Amino acid sequence: MEIFNNEFLQGLINEEFADYYIYKYEAEHFYNKILNGKEISNVFLEFSKDEIRHIERINKIFKTEIHPVKRIIPKIKNLRETLKMHIVREGKAIKIYKAIKELLLVYDNLDVDILDEIISEEEKHYNLVKKYLLLIK
Repeated sequence: MEIFNNEFLQGLINEEFADYYIYKYEAEHFYNKILNGKEISNVFLEFSKDEIRHIERINKIFKTEIHPVKRIIPKIKNLRETLKMHIVREGKAIKIYKAIKELLLVYDNLDVDILDEIISEEEKHYNLVKKYLLLIK
């Protein structure tokens, strides 16, 4: 039974790629722009790598070879606003992946362990970004 069509999966992969692109850009942008910029830059670079792995994992779970479609993504140059945006995006991703997991458990026999890894990483992103936001005075 096919629960998620390619259009849905394409959208999911496009959002993961958008997050990859945003984190990668911000890693470069904030490196020299803020106090302890190197630390947050390294974290954002690691997050960007996670987002690419999410694309690979989605394709593995659903046995597809969907590639992201590039689009113009507005850049935010203020760290506080950037972190707020990530909290929203990561929070939505967590909800979406948990909903996908529930549907897969009910309607399909696909292995959800890989999905659990994605959820865990998205939660790590969410929690660390939230921590950084709380540290800004």
